[in-house]
Amino acid sequence: MPDGVQNSHSVFKMEHLELAINLACDCNLSTRDITTLRERVNREGVSFLTIVLPRLSSALLEGISRGRFTTPNGFKAIRCSPIPVFMQDLFLKVFDSQGLYLGDQASDEAVRDIYQFSGFFYKAKAGFTSDQIETFSDRFIATDAELADHCFNDDDAVLRYARNLITNILGSFDPLNMVCKDGPGTTSNCDIVEKTTKRISSMRCTDWKYQSLFFANDDHEIDSVDQWPDRSAPFEEQISKVIFVEKDSRGPRVISAEPRECQWFQQGIRRFMYDSVDRSHLVKGEIQFSDQTQNGALALEASVSKKYATLDLKEASDRISIRLVESLFQGVPLLLEYMMVSRSDKAALPDGRIVTLNKFAPMGSAICFPVLSLAVWSLSKAIIALTTQNDFDEYIQENPDTGVYVYGDDIIVDSFYAIDVISTLEKYGLLVNKSKSFIHSDFAESCGVDAYKGRKITPVRLREFLYKKPLKKKGKSLPDIRMASHVETCNQLAHEGRYGAALYLANLIESNHGALPLGNPFDDFLCFHRGTILDRLCERETPRKIGYWRVESVKTTNPAETGWSHFQRTIRSLGNHAELPDFGTYDKYRSAYIARCQRPKVSYDYPPNKWLP
Repeated sequence: MPDGVQNSHSVFKMEHLELAINLACDCNLSTRDITTLRERVNREGVSFLTIVLPRLSSALLEGISRGRFTTPNGFKAIRCSPIPVFMQDLFLKVFDSQGLYLGDQASDEAVRDIYQFSGFFYKAKAGFTSDQIETFSDRFIATDAELADHCFNDDDAVLRYARNLITNILGSFDPLNMVCKDGPGTTSNCDIVEKTTKRISSMRCTDWKYQSLFFANDDHEIDSVDQWPDRSAPFEEQISKVIFVEKDSRGPRVISAEPRECQWFQQGIRRFMYDSVDRSHLVKGEIQFSDQTQNGALALEASVSKKYATLDLKEASDRISIRLVESLFQGVPLLLEYMMVSRSDKAALPDGRIVTLNKFAPMGSAICFPVLSLAVWSLSKAIIALTTQNDFDEYIQENPDTGVYVYGDDIIVDSFYAIDVISTLEKYGLLVNKSKSFIHSDFAESCGVDAYKGRKITPVRLREFLYKKPLKKKGKSLPDIRMASHVETCNQLAHEGRYGAALYLANLIESNHGALPLGNPFDDFLCFHRGTILDRLCERETPRKIGYWRVESVKTTNPAETGWSHFQRTIRSLGNHAELPDFGTYDKYRSAYIARCQRPKVSYDYPPNKWLP
């Protein structure tokens, strides 16, 4: 991480340590474990909490899945046993002294406590170093190069079946009915507020054949002649810009900022794909683009019945090759033409290297997610159908469910077909993350739901590092936007019964920003939730001067916006349940700040009705 970030985390090491100790007590760690925790954090710093400690989570899940525990790097084991010395009392409630999984005799609470404590700091945004940027850039190039060397038969039975599915789902594509728009994110060639007033670049996707799709109607196109691409200039290359953003302790997230012109097309294709999948009688709700609850519920069921396997893909968006897309979508040639026109041919890395892409679309492209989902779903459905045709054993006759439930790179299939699905996906260039995939296991995970024996054990996670003092401006305290994340974490800890950690974090928040009100989850101001241990904050003898705060989006203006461009923004907001945009005013994408708000005049307390529980 950058030196400034690293030093900041070192300064506030004690706050993180105290929070970890309070959580350790909540998770039933022994006095010996707390002593070890204190020693290791003092010696190794916060990196012990963010990098080393989460290895126990991975080792726990692998031990449950494989039936045998192995001590991960960074931890000493008990003599003549694979059980780690640290948290040994809890681990011995899940595994025996030889590391064998206890199965039905394993303690659910011990699994929940280990998983919560070891994973709490894992998602904290830790920044990233220049060395990490170089490493992830090299990995981006290496992964893309692998796709060029990957071979498969373009006309085998699996691809033919998958192709027919996609053709039936997307066969109604008509570019005249495509509704294009600007995306919410940044682009490689203009700022978000400049998009609607930017002159269209001369690119492959802005040729005369496609130009009319950038305008609302003929009058708009004629009135906006100053925005037409320069026909005298040669086509510019469609080059995306690879950028790195904070993710977690493992390093940055790699995403792509597409050219504005490509993004415009991609948003139109994305909407068509979403609508077509939602309407298709073939999909029957098995592919989801916005609702994760179905996969989450199936993960809970899988951890009990073991009927389903939960699979996770590694570097999924970077492993859908152009060749695979061309093979799967060749039954809809007009759609494929527009998909290929909309993609970036090359990607520019931060160090100046430019890579000719073998992948279809990296993360950041608007059609990356639907294309990935359709490819994974169709290939999985194909191999299951072909397996069923050739195998009429008793299992298939008694279990006719051949559903494949997909949300991006989260896949749920019948456990009987899981191995076939894994081998098929890897045959066509995808890579299944074995350590995060679970077949016939008491643990299952999908779409943010971690389930163990039918119980949701998803850990509460600290998303932002702690800080001790608020920023100051003209003598007034200005809350950091991280305050909102810490309040949410505090409430989650309270609801999960981690009372010591919740109270410590609440007191730290109030020491920074003053007292916060008690409220309910649906209140639009920052508050601690009543009905939890946080009610104790109002029981103090010293009066609390309450401050009311809410999260506001950062807005900026573009005085050059025209009536036509505002008209386009307005009509494209109607179907998204979004607020209609004010003329010339834009929300900065994923940018927000904390602002003061008035104390609400309406009480959210429930009335004393007898019918209430």
